Amino acid sequence: MLLLVEHFNRQIATAAGEDPLEFSQEALDALLAYQWPGNVRELRNLIGRLHVLARGRDIGLHDLPGEIAAPSATSDDGKTLSAESPGGTLVEAERQAMKNALAAEGGNLSRVARRLGISRPTLYRKLDQYGIRRGFL
Repeated sequence: MLLLVEHFNRQIATAAGEDPLEFSQEALDALLAYQWPGNVRELRNLIGRLHVLARGRDIGLHDLPGEIAAPSATSDDGKTLSAESPGGTLVEAERQAMKNALAAEGGNLSRVARRLGISRPTLYRKLDQYGIRRGFL
């Protein structure tokens, strides 16, 4: 798997006339732990997006989409939520992650979708599903 990351990274960098990205160990660990439902094509697309959207050449866990990085979220009462934490459901963690992204991006839905690694239509559907108003801020 790491060989594919290196291959796609070099291939995309060469085509763009850039230096390859540098992945932190935690980012590589997250890439290895992810199930890759879209298989090799999904991995290549992610590496391509990172080349375009990364703010620098160093890629950390924070640069990866939420479903790959699997960040923990904080509930309304300040408790840390994750799929593994007792009492923290995946739905609660996802809902809070969306609220956190909305706050961090000042309500800009395009940036929120990008931060969460989802499309805007998926973001709209999730906002409706969780009862989060789009003008939430």
